[in-house]
Order: sequence, then C-alpha cells, then structure tokens
Amino acid sequence: MSTPSDPLRGAHSLSDPLRSFTWMLISLAVLFPIVNYHHFWTTAAVVSTVLLALALLVAPHSKVNVLYLTAFPKGRVTVSLRLKLAAILGHKFRLAAFLPPPAKPGFCRRFLLPYIRTKIYSGSRLTELQAGGDWPARLAKTLEKTRLVIIDAREIVEQAPEEVQLALATVGPERVVFLVDGTRSLDDWRQAVEAIAGSGAGQIHLLDVDSPRMKAELKALVKALPAGEAGASASGRKFVLAHATEAQIRQSRRISPFALFGWLVALVVLVLFPLLWGPVAAILAPMATVGVAVAIPLLILSVPLVRSLARDGRLLWSGHWFSAIVGLVTAAIAIFLAVKPQVITTKTVPHPSGEPVHVFSIGNTVRADAIAGDMQAIYDAEMSYSNVHFAKGFTCSFAELASDPASAQVLAQYAADPQLKADLPSGRHAGYNFAMASCPAMKVNGRLMYESIEVTAAPEQAGKGQKGFCLAVTPEARHLKADPKGGANCTEKLRLRF
Repeated sequence: MSTPSDPLRGAHSLSDPLRSFTWMLISLAVLFPIVNYHHFWTTAAVVSTVLLALALLVAPHSKVNVLYLTAFPKGRVTVSLRLKLAAILGHKFRLAAFLPPPAKPGFCRRFLLPYIRTKIYSGSRLTELQAGGDWPARLAKTLEKTRLVIIDAREIVEQAPEEVQLALATVGPERVVFLVDGTRSLDDWRQAVEAIAGSGAGQIHLLDVDSPRMKAELKALVKALPAGEAGASASGRKFVLAHATEAQIRQSRRISPFALFGWLVALVVLVLFPLLWGPVAAILAPMATVGVAVAIPLLILSVPLVRSLARDGRLLWSGHWFSAIVGLVTAAIAIFLAVKPQVITTKTVPHPSGEPVHVFSIGNTVRADAIAGDMQAIYDAEMSYSNVHFAKGFTCSFAELASDPASAQVLAQYAADPQLKADLPSGRHAGYNFAMASCPAMKVNGRLMYESIEVTAAPEQAGKGQKGFCLAVTPEARHLKADPKGGANCTEKLRLRF
C-alpha cells in the first residue's frame, strides 16, 4: 500500500485521448470568439457553436472504469466487439482499450495516430488509452480506478504479457473476465487461462463471445462484481517496482506529452485562424448559400453523429432504454447547435465591447466577413493615399485608389479577397456593388481637397439575408457600420482594425 516514501506517489493515469480531444474542442469553442472578435466575431461565433456540437457528440460520459486488454500484441481487430461490450455494460461503465507502445514509437504513431483514431471513432466513445515508456506505473494507477478488466484471450500465448500480469496483480481475478470463443471447449480454455493467471487465480471468469448468451452472462458477471473501484494493492505496486525503472516512474509523475500535444494543436489553431480566414473567406464567399451553410457543419458532424446514433441503437439492443434516449436527445441538441446559427437570418449576441453584433447565416457570415475585410483594406488604402498626397487628402475615385502605387500595394496586401484591387475600379466585387456615397471637398490653393469620404457596399441581390456596409473616414474618426436589410442605412457598429 501507499506510504510517505512510496515511489509511485504522484504517478498519473494513462492518457485518455477522447477526454483530451473533448477539452480541446471546448477550449477552442470558448476562445475562438474571444481571440477573433476584432475581425471575425460573427464567423467565430458560428464556428464556436459547431465545435460545441462536436464536443457534445464525442464527450465521454465518465472516466474509464473498464479496461480492455489483449493477450497478444498482434491480436485480431476488436473494434466491433468492444462496441458490443460497451453497449452491454451500459452508461454506468466506460470501456477503453490499452496496448503498451513499442520500444521506439515514431512521432506519427505516438501523437498523430491516436488523434486520428479518436476522430474516426468519435461519437461511439471508443478510445485507446495512451502512454510512453512509463506505461507500467500509469497503467497501475488506471487499474486502481477500474471496476472490471476484460482480457481478450482468444489468441493466447504461453507467457502472458506484462500488462495482463499487472492487471491480475492489481485488481485480482475476481474483477477479471477472459474472452474466449468456440474454437476450443470451455475446459480447454480454462486450463490455458489458468496457466497464464497462475495457480492463485481462484475462480476464473470466462466469457464466450460466440455464445448467444454472452449478453446475459456479462450482465450477470457485472452484478457479481465487488462494490467500488479496485483500489491500490501491494501486489500491483510490487509488480510495477520490479518491472519499471526509476526514470520511468519519475516520468509517470509528469503531465502526459500526449495531452500537451493536444493543447499545442489548439494553440496553433487559435493563432492561425485570424491569419488564414481572410483568404479562406474569399474562396468560400462565391459558394456561400444557406444550403452550403447547413451542409458544412453537418458534414463536420457526420462521422460522430452516425457513430453516436449507432451507439444508441446498440444500447437499445442491450436494454438500456434510458441511456439510448439520452443519447438521441444529445444528438438532436448537437444538430440544433450546429445548424441553428446558419438558418436564422440575424440574431443579436453580446460583444466584448458592449456594442451589438449580429450573427447571421454562415453563408452570409463568410461573405460578410470577406466584405468587411475588404472595407478595412479600402480604409487602409485611403489612409495610405492621404499620407502620400497630403495636399489632396483622400481620393473619391476607386480607379485612382487601385492605381496609385502606395494605396494599390495596401489593397493587394490587406484585402480579404485578392481580386479586390482588380474589381474595385468597376465598383462590382464578390456580389456587392461598391460606391463612393459621399465625398465632401474644399478648395485649397485652387485644388480640391477631400477631407472625408463615405464608401458603401451593398449586395447585388438584396433581401437574402446579406448585409450592406458603410465606411466613413475622416482625419479624426473612422466608422464601419452594417445595414441588416442590405442597403446603405447602416446602424450596426462593427469594429475596424486600427
């Protein structure tokens, strides 16, 4: 048992990719609108709801309390069997597999592959716990918190793998079930399993996966389990100390590199999103329709949604009606979260600045963010033009703005759509009509000087939920506003990058 000088004190459990993936999605959903509210608040709000919907579908309902081990590292694929077992166990149990890593795993196998598998099987709550060379100590900590260990013995070998020996030493044979099939008689299987489990194994629990009574037998075994978690054991601690080095035990006290990698990925996404969204929005804007707006989030949710519904069907088959209904309601909420912001034309949401900002369909959001970015570029270009042509002030000509070397360079560099510079002289760009609505001027030394300008951008086809934009620029102030009706009566304040 644990003592003040116990070297295993402070060791962490095995890393759970599904929990890491879920927390990463939730963190991104919360931070996206906060980090990107200056330029892409509307889009970030929509992306946030889709991320929350995805997190709702993939989130595990509890910590792992049933561990699935194979008796042979190169055993057969067990995905369908694990899904079936998880359904029989029901919502009070969460099953996860574990296989010790190779001696020198590559970067892809260590970090990328678990996330890929988690995404593929997301929605089914199927996961494989991860660890490095410190796996004995981490596995022992995980076993202490389990209620049941399922060992697949169908391709058994003479010598049990270390993880099987550790499981038997930590939780005891009364919490262990060996999976067998019809290739041998139960007596033959029992002899083979006892050879692995040892003479002190006591009553061995065998479960025939080919038997039509497998569901009933597993439920009966679960009812007979000792109450609570397995807890720490002297035999399990002794096994770890005999098979793990001091360096591996010290490593087990640190945060898992796998979890750190997940947070690093989330951080990279947060940093890259503002940099990449402008070009992406320009590409998506021409295809931004309500149909596409609804299809994109549903496509993102398709895999976890299908697997979640399949899981609910297996729960119904197993007799867990309440769990199945909860799963179906969760799926409905996830669909609602993902689709609602896309089909509602406008909705006022709080803005960190205290000003009203409106979330509208993702199709229109993509186009609106692109046009708002282009209006920002026009403002930057006008400021650059006025700095170079101080005596003239601003320009009231899009053609001049796009041809002047200083302002043209700004348009090319900062426009959300690279085509803006070429389209601006014609006044038509990305489905919008651009116009110089107001250019008050005064004569200075016999030359006109434009002290302020107002630029408008109205959709060519009004009445489809697309907003109009108004940019007002003076030497003292600059404002970007929007008209929800698609005209030039702009009342909704938007933020400019200064």
